Amino acid sequence: MSTLPSQTPAGAARSPWFWTAIAVLALVLLALNLRTAVTNASSIFDLISVDLPLEGATTGVLTMLPPVAFAIAGLITPWLLRRVRLELLIVIALAAIIAGHLLRGAAPNLPTLLGGSGIALLGMGIGNILLPPVVVTYFRSRIPVMTSTYAIVVALGTMLPPLVAAPVALASGWRTSVSMWAIVAASAAVPWVVLLVRAQVRAARGHVAPTTGAVTLPDGTRAKPARSIWRSKRAWALATTFAISSMNAYCCFGWLPTILQERAGADTVAAAGYLSLFAAIGIPLSLATPLVIKHLGTTWPLITAAAGFAFGYSGLIFAPTAAPVLWVVLIGFGQLLFPICLTLIGLRAAGQRGSAILSGFVQLVGYALAALAPLTVGVLATATGNWSISLGLLAVLTLGVIPLAPALAGTWKIEDEIQLAR
Repeated sequence: MSTLPSQTPAGAARSPWFWTAIAVLALVLLALNLRTAVTNASSIFDLISVDLPLEGATTGVLTMLPPVAFAIAGLITPWLLRRVRLELLIVIALAAIIAGHLLRGAAPNLPTLLGGSGIALLGMGIGNILLPPVVVTYFRSRIPVMTSTYAIVVALGTMLPPLVAAPVALASGWRTSVSMWAIVAASAAVPWVVLLVRAQVRAARGHVAPTTGAVTLPDGTRAKPARSIWRSKRAWALATTFAISSMNAYCCFGWLPTILQERAGADTVAAAGYLSLFAAIGIPLSLATPLVIKHLGTTWPLITAAAGFAFGYSGLIFAPTAAPVLWVVLIGFGQLLFPICLTLIGLRAAGQRGSAILSGFVQLVGYALAALAPLTVGVLATATGNWSISLGLLAVLTLGVIPLAPALAGTWKIEDEIQLAR
């Protein structure tokens, strides 16, 4: 019988309240750092371009870089977790985030800016994949609540950077504005180092097995990676729903300030404020997700969220100056797709390994598809001379959630559909 020794880590349910508090703090601080490199630059592209000229193609690459990096993380993280302890892998991811922020702030040219962004975003992508396994490992009996908690913090980490980016950049320069988030990442590494040391000490004393996240077979060998998840229709439904959510999110992260400047007449600070409003709406939605899933299931909330995206984009197409706040709020409501998908990743896995595989697959497929969206809508806008076609395309794509929603209902587990060990 396969075992998952790392599912009983230092700081699990038998731990005193202190270690539980450390685990909660570690989860929260990790989540806070997983979007800071995504939204802190898009709202100050005009200021960055003074030193590093950002042509249309370069801006397009910057907007599509987050989902590309997150997709790569989805490919490599489950493989890494079979070889490296969960806590150590998170520390490595945070180190990459710190290095990427600092490199971005010191960038003397565009290649360095892109390289620093890629390093930071890859670290964030690894953190994205590991959040569900962290919840399954440390908070198994509270998966919806803790998933909602970190989704709220991810939303905060998305909202705060554009809110402060422009004021800080205007006062101290754009380099300070993009590099100061390294301090936040460094603070997040502290509790994870503490949990890592505790886990290693307990393993050395024989309290827990010194394992990684790998499945161990009775003969002591490691199980081969599961590959049949690629044939799971439910996994594909979840991944595609996540992709639609991510396509919309990263198009908004990259282009919403520009769209509002060009179509609604917003200035730089106001456009950044709209982007922060978009991100802030995700906070109450994440808070409400456990109740929504408990009382309404998944089907109707997913369909309603897709409708929010579609109506918001329609407003920006047909009446952009009439009620820009309303259109941003409607688009922001569509973000309900994101915490529902994250919650389902945790609920549809029985253990750490299953959650890592499902999380990696969903985010690999989702972000790979999402990577095409920001560049595509940017190219369409440039080719047509306005944003109407691009916004219309996004509105139509969101309707793809409707036929997928029923497949995500129920209480199925990914371990029932794939074989983790043969």
